[in-house]
Amino acid sequence: MFDKLVAKLAVPMVIASFIAVPWGINYYDSVYLPSEDTEAGKKVFTLYWSGAKGITQQRINGWNYWQSDFDRLENGELKVSKGDRVVFRLISSDVYHGFAMPAYGIGIDDTVYIKPGDVTRVEFTADEVGTFKFFCTITCGPKDIHDAMGADLTVVR
Repeated sequence: MFDKLVAKLAVPMVIASFIAVPWGINYYDSVYLPSEDTEAGKKVFTLYWSGAKGITQQRINGWNYWQSDFDRLENGELKVSKGDRVVFRLISSDVYHGFAMPAYGIGIDDTVYIKPGDVTRVEFTADEVGTFKFFCTITCGPKDIHDAMGADLTVVR
């Protein structure tokens, strides 16, 4: 009798799991990693970091982490005007990363850690015209990927 009850409940429970787990992941992402990229008077960039993929503005989550093609952040993609208040929202999809932007003194004395699943905010004023590099400071994946984990912020007049 008990075996028949277990057998009758097993299939619906497995099906419910296949529905509930992806829904739960999507709900968690929408609540704890909000996609709102606007703040009054600020230039906000959300950057996703992955030791296997590099840096991208394309959201990395449980649905697409294993895809082979990601649009890596290219130099010249991030542009702001002099005097703009800039906010980087940094999110790691896999391991700890470190963030540094030496021209603005960010991550030089104290490491800025990007913890997996959390949003790390870096905020500063773009007060000089030029092209400024930022990069990962913690070895986080294969050497060729880690060495390419960097990009430029271009500040124009």
